[in-house]
Amino acid sequence: MAGSITSLGIGSGIDIESIVNQLVSVERRPIQFLQSRQAEIDIQISALGLVQDSVANFQSSISGLQLSSGFRSFSVTSSDDQVLTAEAGEGSVPISSDIEVLTLAQKNKLASSAFASGGSIVGNGQLNISVGAESFSISIDDNNNTLEGIRNAINDNLNNSGVSASIISADDGSHLILTADESGTANALSVTVTGDSDGNDNDAAGLSNLVFVSGVTENLQEVDVAQDATFIVDGFNVTRSSNEISDVIEGVTLSLKDIGTAALSVSEDRSVGKSAVEAFVTAYNDLIISLNTQRESTLQGESLLLGIETRVRQVIGNRLNVAGSSLQYLFDVGITFDRDGILSLDSDKFDQAIADDFSGVVQLFTDSENGFAQALDTVLSSYVETGGLIEARTDGLSESRSQIDDDIERIEDRVALTEQRLRRQYAALDGLVGQLNATSTFLTQQLANLPTNNILNRRDN
Repeated sequence: MAGSITSLGIGSGIDIESIVNQLVSVERRPIQFLQSRQAEIDIQISALGLVQDSVANFQSSISGLQLSSGFRSFSVTSSDDQVLTAEAGEGSVPISSDIEVLTLAQKNKLASSAFASGGSIVGNGQLNISVGAESFSISIDDNNNTLEGIRNAINDNLNNSGVSASIISADDGSHLILTADESGTANALSVTVTGDSDGNDNDAAGLSNLVFVSGVTENLQEVDVAQDATFIVDGFNVTRSSNEISDVIEGVTLSLKDIGTAALSVSEDRSVGKSAVEAFVTAYNDLIISLNTQRESTLQGESLLLGIETRVRQVIGNRLNVAGSSLQYLFDVGITFDRDGILSLDSDKFDQAIADDFSGVVQLFTDSENGFAQALDTVLSSYVETGGLIEARTDGLSESRSQIDDDIERIEDRVALTEQRLRRQYAALDGLVGQLNATSTFLTQQLANLPTNNILNRRDN
């Protein structure tokens, strides 16, 4: 192809290469138009991505309005953080309690006598370990009868019911340590042996060196006793297996730290609801600014943007019909549009609504069936969820772009064929003109060689 391109015009002296290139360029003009259209589609897809982000951010702003916890927060103080701390969560109520910690929950921990090293042989047989009411057994043979082998066999056993094994290398030697995974008396450990290779399942030799049955056979040392947490709350005795307790004071998780007495106070803060509503108002206005920006530039005439704004405004202005609330409109709590469509919150009106009917305000926003947050979340999800309206519009544009790729490919094929035809035609023309030029040159040379003097003499005579 390169040779044929560079040889065009040699015979005729005409710049045929330039002529062919210009004609091909004309044929390619539709491709340039289609490529420009693809660039426009890419910009539109990118802009729709920005719209989706804006809607998703707006949707996030109402997450705090979907739960009653978004309208109140609780803080907990302890008079002695060395004795106990606490956190308040969903379901908390203002309360003051006196708590006396009597004992802390503790994990059961057992230790073996000293062995020369982790590779020391303990013995063969079957090791039976119980954690409270649950138990599992391990066969110990020549493949795992060392201190390290037994440790690994315990930790790797798929039926392990809640005990961890480790080895401590101390001054007197290596000790196998068994520790219950959970604290409390319900997770106390016991270890028995059957089929000890030395013939005695209870002596302090061989595998039975690891036997521990509290109050019966204690060949292992009990480093830490299994113990429950016991404490008194406002005069009521409480026993739990853990030092983290969430089922005694409603909505409050206690963390017991030490023996002693502390006063616990849970207080309520209702200002967080106002902050959440203010955040929603700001997010709405940001969304409208974003939609208008796209509508005035990249996405002019895109009906999807008007649909988002219209449906959101309808939810904000609609009557909500919330059961158990005297408030039915967002206007009732001070949320209104100004003449420019900007949303605002009348702070005084909102504060008064909170003071007059706090539960009604909460229901207005959080009711799972007819509340404002649920209604708005449903609308917004229809746009941003997988398969939603924005994704469907984006997919439509992507399909159009793919179709243009197919159109460009077809035109490219047609242009290639056209170029081949033009080159054949102009190659033939080039050859013909070349032949004519050669003939012209030959005739000119022949005429130039004719004997002109004889002809003149004949005329004179």
